[in-house]
Amino acid sequence: MIKILQNGIKHDNGYTPCFYSMGNNTHHSDRCITIYARCYERLPAELGAIQNDTDTQTDYFDSDKVYLEPGDKYYTEALAAYNKRRLADSKRFLKHDEKRLQKELDSGCPYEATVRCLEESIANYKHIIASLSA
Repeated sequence: MIKILQNGIKHDNGYTPCFYSMGNNTHHSDRCITIYARCYERLPAELGAIQNDTDTQTDYFDSDKVYLEPGDKYYTEALAAYNKRRLADSKRFLKHDEKRLQKELDSGCPYEATVRCLEESIANYKHIIASLSA
């Protein structure tokens, strides 16, 4: 049994902390979700073809990763976990950038480029939060 959560995967052998990305691989579709194991943990084999490019002879260590395409067995769960993680991160980053903007404005001599960049970032996070909350 596998349950994909926003911070990891719960499975028969325990829990594997993970993080997710979407559409950042040239060999897969834009809707492909990549699940990466954190801290060199092992992903459960039930997810599909696990990729790990570790080469101990050259001291190159890689974490497990798996690519899930639309239509794969765990894709829907992975998409929900990815969106939950993205929503939580966007809320956290929004709060941080709002504090930075206020601090910049309160400085008495705000740097215009920093203010503009923070305002764009805040607008972007608000857009992400609105789209994921709908």
